[in-house]
Amino acid sequence: MSVYVDDLMSWGWVMYGKKVKSCHLTADSEQELLEFGRKLGFKDKWLMRPKKPWKPMHYDLVESKRVRAIELGAKPITFKDVMALIKKKKKELGV
Repeated sequence: MSVYVDDLMSWGWVMYGKKVKSCHLTADSEQELLEFGRKLGFKDKWLMRPKKPWKPMHYDLVESKRVRAIELGAKPITFKDVMALIKKKKKELGV
């Protein structure tokens, strides 16, 4: 089981009047993701649970939380890796 964090990208977020990059924290299981999120100070209710079953559950992170997640053991992956995981999941579900 693993926890992953993808690349920082510009998704149009603005905080305190400044554009910020963000990324996604995901894991092999929901329980693992929730436990890791708590280590980062996140509430369980903040977990993003997309309606489409092939999209990964995730937390959105700003750069400082990404750095902390890696310090705590999250494995950095590329956005391309995330897309490969989605493609694999869709194939498993027959979508």
